[in-house]
Amino acid sequence: MTAIPKNPIGRLRNVGVIAHIDAGKTSLTEAVLYHAGQVRKIGRVDTGGTVTDYLAEERERGITITSAAVTVSWNGCQLNLIDTPGHVDFTAEVERSIRVLDGAVVVFCAASGVQVQSEKVWRQADRYQVPRIVMVNKMDRVEGNFWKVVEQVDKMGAHPLLLQLPVGEGRGFEGVVDLLKMRAIRFTGEAGTMIEQDIPSGLLDMAERYRSKLLDAAVENSDSLLERYLAGETLTEQEIQDGLRARVLQNQVTPVFCGSALHNIGVQPVLDGVVDLLPSPLDRGRMRGTDPVSGEEVFREPDADALLSALAFKHVRDPYRGELTYLRVVSGRLTPNTRLLDVTTGREERVSGIFRMRADEPQKLLEAGPGEIVAVSGFEGVRTGDTITHPDHPLVFESMDFPDPVVHLAVRPKTRADQGKLGMALNTLMKEDPTFKVTRNQDTDQIIISGMGELHLEVIVHRLASEFGVEVETDAPQVAYKIGISRSVPNVKGTYVKQSGGHGHFAKIVVRLEPLAGGVGFEFENAITGGALSREFIRGVEKGLAEAMGQDLFAGLPVTGLKMVLFDGQYHGVDSSADDFKKAAWEALRLGIPQARPVLLEPVMNLEIVVPEESLGAVIADLTRKRGVVQGTEADRGVRIMTAQIPLAETFGYANDLRSITSGKGFFTMLFSHYAKVSGDRVPDAIAEQMRKAAPRA
Repeated sequence: MTAIPKNPIGRLRNVGVIAHIDAGKTSLTEAVLYHAGQVRKIGRVDTGGTVTDYLAEERERGITITSAAVTVSWNGCQLNLIDTPGHVDFTAEVERSIRVLDGAVVVFCAASGVQVQSEKVWRQADRYQVPRIVMVNKMDRVEGNFWKVVEQVDKMGAHPLLLQLPVGEGRGFEGVVDLLKMRAIRFTGEAGTMIEQDIPSGLLDMAERYRSKLLDAAVENSDSLLERYLAGETLTEQEIQDGLRARVLQNQVTPVFCGSALHNIGVQPVLDGVVDLLPSPLDRGRMRGTDPVSGEEVFREPDADALLSALAFKHVRDPYRGELTYLRVVSGRLTPNTRLLDVTTGREERVSGIFRMRADEPQKLLEAGPGEIVAVSGFEGVRTGDTITHPDHPLVFESMDFPDPVVHLAVRPKTRADQGKLGMALNTLMKEDPTFKVTRNQDTDQIIISGMGELHLEVIVHRLASEFGVEVETDAPQVAYKIGISRSVPNVKGTYVKQSGGHGHFAKIVVRLEPLAGGVGFEFENAITGGALSREFIRGVEKGLAEAMGQDLFAGLPVTGLKMVLFDGQYHGVDSSADDFKKAAWEALRLGIPQARPVLLEPVMNLEIVVPEESLGAVIADLTRKRGVVQGTEADRGVRIMTAQIPLAETFGYANDLRSITSGKGFFTMLFSHYAKVSGDRVPDAIAEQMRKAAPRA
């Protein structure tokens, strides 16, 4: 194994490997580990033998679920690589990784090209202005098409700049033309040994043409290089590389490489590109924050002698060290037993240990300097996105925004013994994953877990069993139906009279029940005149209404959208109490609701849906079938932002429906709006039967 040197900050590269699912990110990371001397054999995803796919779920499914960090040495540089997931359900893992990275290698499959998730991760990198290089992977696939992928990358606005041309294609792919050196490179054997050769004659004209474009790009931002180039002088390889690097750092061009990571073709030039073209923390420069007291801008330079500051971006559970928090050290030096401040929460924390991670294998460090990505133990309350600083000099870095979960599932422990463990396990998973939420539906008493997709929640359920030993049963969440009333009942009597020796109980009231505008909640109005009832007894009636509305008053369902007006009553000087009038209010409701033509109400949700322009009609048609009502659409840079309302009962599975209709490009957010009447033919059979039994007989 090759030791990782302690590098100055200018020789540090924090790089993410990002792409859509099955593009070959993990295979590329494995090949990098091999060439850097970290593994003796390249692991394969399909056999579950890779370093960065370490979770049992990842090895079983053959996909990356959680981002994993590894550190290697290449050409005198320390490379901190983060292998990220490609499935849309785990997009938060990409988001928080890109937030702390300085550069990225974006991998595209030569056969499938730019896919939906490719565009999403590209936009995530755009958001944080992360410089990128591209590898067109799987060039040895029969259906691979290098030029088609380059064209698709160009359409994303990426300004692709070819540094290589493929030699051969499909099964005949054997190497690349290096346009910087103007040499062909073949890769032989399992070790991917590089052999330089003359450029094949059939590719020479094309190589010269694209070499010219490379030179044009290299000199564009340098007056001195441009003058020499136009004067016909020959630029050195280093001068060309420096000119290209300057443009990459400004996100003006995206260098393109090609190869086959699985068969170890073209990996070393990509590593060279990471070192030669992508930024160090010094190149990225200072990070902006905000003074939590004054609100003024504050900056931290990537300087070891500066005040300590760091950004927390990930949490994992280590079986031996407990909870580990991943940090990007922005400035200063991080050492064990240091007293720090979580500025976001105001809580003091202490570092117990510092580790460089090799996927799930921590390697202990004595300190970490600026630009380093490390994991620390000892933190108790730190969450994703929190800023960690010296206690006397706080600032807050911009945090991370994560989308709200859109898929929901009800869970319950299989055994009573698992009830306590379930709560602790769900809390741990929520801390690890900012897009995973847990709520309890107060109306149905269900535990609802929510995530970004069905696969996301399926993985959560499996992890509950495999990692926490908690078996759960799952159901679709229940709709919290309620009962409303559709007409007023002018005169309802509520009586509670009881005599059993000693003081008795006596309360009589007369009320009017009315539908409440808006259909949600309840109101009480005191219309008593002439002192028929004391203030104490009136408060008893109001309290009885409030308590009753939280109970299953009719057909086993709670009532909402009701107003009770108290306008008359009787009491006994000895036998009456506020509690008696509370019970009289219950009786008035029990008798009055069946007379008020009760109707079934369902929750209606507000939707904001973002869809491609070409999918708008199909999405609207699908919403209409789901009883949705479109309220408006707005054009925004090639997409449509649609607002609509839809019954909650129709939203289960909508995330998958929307992805299918829009080829994965659509997404939505959802919030509760109001309760609305359910039409008769839509009332669930079980509830219809209960309402029939609860209705008064003619």
